[in-house]
Amino acid sequence: MWCRASRLYKGEQMIFFESVEPTDVRQGLLGDCWLLGAISAMAEFPGFIEENVFQNGESAGKLPKSLGKDIVPKFQCTEDCKYKFKLWSPFTRKFEIIEVDDWVPCYKNWRGKYQNRCEPVFAKPSQVTNEVWVLLLEKAFAKLFGSYDALNGGQAISGCSVLTGLGGVKGGDLDGDGEDDASKACYRWRIQGDTSIK
Repeated sequence: MWCRASRLYKGEQMIFFESVEPTDVRQGLLGDCWLLGAISAMAEFPGFIEENVFQNGESAGKLPKSLGKDIVPKFQCTEDCKYKFKLWSPFTRKFEIIEVDDWVPCYKNWRGKYQNRCEPVFAKPSQVTNEVWVLLLEKAFAKLFGSYDALNGGQAISGCSVLTGLGGVKGGDLDGDGEDDASKACYRWRIQGDTSIK
């Protein structure tokens, strides 16, 4: 069955994100640890996903520049339940805006303290804050690649390439210097705070 990510847990508020953290990433039954590992790795770089991948504006994504470091915004789920993500397409070799709704594959939990609760089959909401950004980003990847099944098995560098636009889908040396460009992009983010996506 399919359930809305914004209404997964009856009586609990679901939010798009509070703050993007590597610990928000939780795998479900899909064999896409390569993708979730890449998402978690890119979440290590403050602001990268919020500023470059989320495309819904301030209501559900981009951080207002006026917020200080001590203020933690909570971005609610959008009213129309649609989300846009900017991803590098290995098919067109350019960035594309992938729009998804918030319907995700679920099963009904019939036991325990979470009885009668819709539980996502694939990526799970963060345990502490009920953030759904990972579920929806995973769905955007599934849409880009044609299905959830297409995400079974892969390389983390492929996920980083789709998120950054650097390196080929299997990584790669685009500028001929003998180093993988996706790895260099991660290095630039960590050391220099480079926020450009080329």
